[in-house]
Amino acid sequence: MQFDFSLGVPPSVPTIVVVYDQVPVLLGDRYPHNYRPTYRAARNAGLRPHRAAEKALGRAVYERHLTHALERAAHLVAISEHTAETTRAFADEHGVRGVEAKLSVARLGHTPPSGRPPDLNAMERARFEALGLTRTPFVFFMGGSDERRRIDLLVAAFNDLRARGVELKLVLAGYDFVTMEMVLSEAARLALLSSSYRHDTHLLGFASEAERHWLYEHAEAFAFPTEHEGFGLPVVESLAQGCTVVAFDNTSLREVAGPNCELVAGTWPALAAGIEHVLARGEAEKAEAGEAGRAWAATFTWDTIGAELRSRLDALG
Repeated sequence: MQFDFSLGVPPSVPTIVVVYDQVPVLLGDRYPHNYRPTYRAARNAGLRPHRAAEKALGRAVYERHLTHALERAAHLVAISEHTAETTRAFADEHGVRGVEAKLSVARLGHTPPSGRPPDLNAMERARFEALGLTRTPFVFFMGGSDERRRIDLLVAAFNDLRARGVELKLVLAGYDFVTMEMVLSEAARLALLSSSYRHDTHLLGFASEAERHWLYEHAEAFAFPTEHEGFGLPVVESLAQGCTVVAFDNTSLREVAGPNCELVAGTWPALAAGIEHVLARGEAEKAEAGEAGRAWAATFTWDTIGAELRSRLDALG
């Protein structure tokens, strides 16, 4: 067992490859600063020749290692139908034969919270009260700040809602959201800095387990404006906590989204409309949707992928 196919797959050892996604190459030309672009795309993005060549070489190495991993694998397990489709496309493009015969799909699981969630400590509660989160409706995002997360579109949607008089705050949590300088995406950073409603946008940084529970419990919605996901586990995690999800209608999110999800087109006006629709619900509707979302999230168990891996290991003898 190893965590990265780029370490090399021993040719004499039967392997099972679990495929999460191919984001580094699928989004390489779209976001050349973050991922693995072609040389031309890197140069067009303004990278100097030496840096563009490094990026293109990294892409070539990635593609070569993934090609060898797919060729040598005794079996392939994709974590979503979408990832299975992108794996087939990658194999076709790189001349890998026989992928369909050894490819299966097994969704990731989620361990639902059990028992009473931890309480906020005095400092955590004081911080949320000082930010006004105990008094004002808010939506939040939790995760990374790379380009594909499209935090810039979330900020634009938030600006639009606030400009139209909607009382709302925006909360961004995660290691990248400690300071503005730590936000990886330049577009997101500029959007945050130039927002007329920056005073109602709060960067929390790392959130403790108690803080995460509190955010899920009290937020109007978990906003997830990502452009590409191999599975979309944050959606399942949010639903399991009874929190509404507003996300873009793309890639694997169409598979994991269920009740209590608002899937919208990948634009900031659509995102704003989705959030506004969620805000307009009554308490009874919110409670009913929350319970339906929890039931849906409970169908994503580790038993599914565990059973698939076990059967494939047994088949290898």
